[in-house]
Amino acid sequence: MSYLVIDFGTSSCRASIVSFLGQVVSRSKEFVEVDVQGASAEVDTDYVWSIVVRVIDQVIKKNPNEIIDAVGVSSMLGYVFLDSKNQPVRPAFIWMDNRAGVEANEIRELFNDDYLYSKTGRRISPELLAPKILWLKKNEEVNYKKVRKIIGLKDEIVRRLTGMVGTDFAHLNYTYLYNISSGEIDEEISSVLNINRDLFPPGRSAEEIAGYISDECSLRTGLTAGTAVITGSSDGTTAMYGGGILEQGKAVLVSGTTDVLMMKTEKIIDDKSSTLSINNGMVPGSYVVGGAMGMSGGTLDRLFKLFNWNFKEIIERVKDIRPGADGLLFTPGLSGERAPYWAEKFRGSIVGFDLNHEPEHIVRALFEGISFRILGLIQVMNINGLNPESVNVVGGGASIEVFNQIRSDVTGLPVISLEDSEATSLGTAIFCRKGIDRNITFSEASSGWISHKKVYYPDPELHELYIGRLAIFERYIKNTIEIQNSLKKGL
Repeated sequence: MSYLVIDFGTSSCRASIVSFLGQVVSRSKEFVEVDVQGASAEVDTDYVWSIVVRVIDQVIKKNPNEIIDAVGVSSMLGYVFLDSKNQPVRPAFIWMDNRAGVEANEIRELFNDDYLYSKTGRRISPELLAPKILWLKKNEEVNYKKVRKIIGLKDEIVRRLTGMVGTDFAHLNYTYLYNISSGEIDEEISSVLNINRDLFPPGRSAEEIAGYISDECSLRTGLTAGTAVITGSSDGTTAMYGGGILEQGKAVLVSGTTDVLMMKTEKIIDDKSSTLSINNGMVPGSYVVGGAMGMSGGTLDRLFKLFNWNFKEIIERVKDIRPGADGLLFTPGLSGERAPYWAEKFRGSIVGFDLNHEPEHIVRALFEGISFRILGLIQVMNINGLNPESVNVVGGGASIEVFNQIRSDVTGLPVISLEDSEATSLGTAIFCRKGIDRNITFSEASSGWISHKKVYYPDPELHELYIGRLAIFERYIKNTIEIQNSLKKGL
């Protein structure tokens, strides 16, 4: 028994075969390019499918005798608009698309922010789907009139595998139209915004069977027709379950192109600051609370590519740089700051740069800046009764030991790397296992699959130092937002 899991991310697409013991048998990978121009960010769905077909073909050829019991899919957060024949009418909007700023402000004028937060569990942002729908209506009227269904990018891959149209809770959570209490598209919000509720398929839990491999897909991919395909979810949400979020007192940090920090709770949090995002959990009656932060690994990658630095050499030298990076401050949000600051127009900056600073100082300051966000978010979680005792870190950034130690020292919490840092693939396999065996719980489905590799313990003195640095970091963001906004306007 094994599962084929597909993870289409911002920078790469992976297909993995995972055994019933939770072990990766084989993996294939292709790099991904998305179309980013200014505030817009899209990806062509035919291009997505062509890459998915290639990675499936590669991993199957490596394991021709492997019996696949279920297929699961995750992807970066994105949305696809389908016509009456269930065909995409345009490229998919992806998570980093910020072009709908005007429309987000129009929604702010129609509703009280606190009122909408109490319903949707998140604050308004151009990244969310509702502003994008309003943008499409204004700017691509011909395309908008064709739209009959709106699904996630992950759901588009599922549609091409099975021919079925559907979605999951997490993708509906990010529409800014979904009522987290009722579990439905909110009638009042959709009515005021004049967005048809019927555009959205009912939300499913990620482990539910969405359909079965079609004959057409079987001919294209080599997968056996009739194989169950699990509904799946967004990559960040899926990684939470592959990263151990069901463990008591555990927060999970997904360290990838961006950072996402979440923790499970049994109740809806009443966050007066509207900082935390609240998602419906896959376990009935549960919620996953925390936030998606700005670029992290994406900023690190951009830095090394821009200056053609040697990654291994500089990371090794970062260990010798004192905390505080000799007076250097790095705000890492190259595409805007999300949680906990929610400043979509804010961009990255390096402050205090002088003649004594070397590349390793800049990288150290970047690691600290990324970690300050995490500490700021954890402080808000603590105020709201969510008190993580430790943090499991997964994703590409989980392999950088000095980064993990900095995260631990900054947050004051043990940071734990896992044996398998590819938590999105593991989480998707957990959804597959639960979907095939309806008699087991989520905890039972993941039992024995998630194991610790190394624990990084905080230095109490450094933690106190970093609390002071966080105050400077946050004061800088607050005091320069106006300047940043002016720069974006070209003033």
